[in-house]
Amino acid sequence: MESNQQIATFAITLATGAIIGLFFDFYRVTHNLVRPRRAVTYITDLLFWLIATAITFGVLLMSNWGELRAYVFIGLLSGAVLYFKLLSKLAQALLLQVFRAIHFAIVWTKRFLQLIIFRPLAWVLGWLLRPFRIVKRRTAAWCKDHFKKPPDENIPPE
Repeated sequence: MESNQQIATFAITLATGAIIGLFFDFYRVTHNLVRPRRAVTYITDLLFWLIATAITFGVLLMSNWGELRAYVFIGLLSGAVLYFKLLSKLAQALLLQVFRAIHFAIVWTKRFLQLIIFRPLAWVLGWLLRPFRIVKRRTAAWCKDHFKKPPDENIPPE
């Protein structure tokens, strides 16, 4: 393999290490927001590493036909270390802001739908069901008057 191709592969592995670091920050932020149970954490940890391995394998397959050399591992590790030292805190803050914005949009949409659709629908249903409520109230009052429980004092002793 030529030195130019090795340098290009090293640069690609640096970028891949940084991308996997970003993917880890995404996983870490979502995990801290959701706070899943221990069993779910085990499963998502396994999924993270399977996806990270698949990404690495795909990148290595496309960049240098899957050849594993020392500089590939050094590049992956160096890319991840550089990412965590230089960009991780910023990426976590940005991801947190993005998730908060998404949460705000979902809450706002829910409230908007309640105000525009569900409240008027509830009002119309309440208006349509009003005669039934009146009949129910009158029937309950009539039953209460006509099916009274006998007083306890009229019960003969045993």
